[in-house]
Amino acid sequence: MPNVKPGSVFEYKYRLQSDFYYLLNDWEIQEEIPVVYSLYEIEIPEYFHFTQNASGYEQVDRETASGNQSFSVLLEKAQTERVHASTTKLKYTTRHTPALKEVNHIWCLDDFKTKVSFELHGVKFPYSVYQPFANNWENIDKTLLEDESWGNFLKMGNPFRAEMKDLDMSGMTVPEKTAALFELVKSKVEWNGKYALP
Repeated sequence: MPNVKPGSVFEYKYRLQSDFYYLLNDWEIQEEIPVVYSLYEIEIPEYFHFTQNASGYEQVDRETASGNQSFSVLLEKAQTERVHASTTKLKYTTRHTPALKEVNHIWCLDDFKTKVSFELHGVKFPYSVYQPFANNWENIDKTLLEDESWGNFLKMGNPFRAEMKDLDMSGMTVPEKTAALFELVKSKVEWNGKYALP
């Protein structure tokens, strides 16, 4: 942008195609610069049930319409079948959205962006039963415990069990016990000099 200057306007349009039908990108409206006009259009076939979530503080206008769509589905043995489906057309519009500025004591501005996100709730393809993906808390707990990265940490016992036996906390108040445990953990942990988020 060789001649860019304050007040310059950038206009762009793109179409996203992906094989990951279950993963719709968030539509983030706010940026570090003001956005004069933003339009997001999406057409969802009847087989996919998405939960729509809006966050942020700016005005987002939404229009809903019905439509039809035809597409090919890959079957067994590399055969395809032409499928016709009714669709839900969604159109989101914003105008004159102010820039999202850095604010003291807020380390993650993305949490405050005005945006629309979609979560796949379930699917129901022709000749099949409804398959839900959104779980209740019991199923989420079970999934996390079975996950290799999360589950191992959640199942991990107290690594300082032996050291805690040597601590005499009888007669201590709760704040004193907390302080003693804090000192024990502090003596066992060494900082590697790096800042990071898990």
